Amino acid sequence: EEGSARTFDAWSPPPAWRVTRRTHDEHETIALALRQIARLEPGQRLLDFGCGHALGTGLHLEAGIDVVLADQSAAYRSSAGVRWGLPVHDLQSIREVEPVHALCAFSVLQYLSDEELEALLTLAQAKLFPGGTLVLGDVIPPDLTLARDLGDLLPRAWSPRRLAEHLWSVGTLVLGGRYLATRRSQPLRTWSEEALRARLLEAGFEAERLPNIGPNKARTTWLGRKPAGGARSAGSS
Repeated sequence: EEGSARTFDAWSPPPAWRVTRRTHDEHETIALALRQIARLEPGQRLLDFGCGHALGTGLHLEAGIDVVLADQSAAYRSSAGVRWGLPVHDLQSIREVEPVHALCAFSVLQYLSDEELEALLTLAQAKLFPGGTLVLGDVIPPDLTLARDLGDLLPRAWSPRRLAEHLWSVGTLVLGGRYLATRRSQPLRTWSEEALRARLLEAGFEAERLPNIGPNKARTTWLGRKPAGGARSAGSS
């Protein structure tokens, strides 16, 4: 395990640069990949933990997936609730929801302390049906530099529109100063493969590392499968 406890409040206000057409496209891509790796089918339930603006929720709903939203930030809870007309749970009320088939925490682990991660894994064990899937996306490895991380925001297919949007969003991010200042004062938490695999196995999940389903390709996505029989597992590779 790398890093130390993080204060989430500094990251909570929804920065305007994230809500662009490009960001919507990325969240839709993530939503489609999530349904595939979590093996979600119509009629099943997904808990989106740390949902933010919940930009991919529409695709899940269109596919017949019942979505439960949760976020620690009041600003994001308000944004997602207005956007979808759904209740958005805080860390207390989420404990009362019915069991789910998958729990996704995308771009969340970098902000969690040891205690918060333990609470998330405990929640996943309590709320997932046997055979259900925990998806941890956008996990940052210890050797990832800030320059490499921001470089992944470059558009994959160049066009005047994509280039202009990229320059606007990243320029706003960097010139605004808040993002870089926050990353310097509160470096995002990183995880080695060995450390995160050990934490998942310790929590009773079968652990599997995958390429990241988000735009930052140097990051990773992890699956934690809850054993169908309910027994704690020795894990898999």
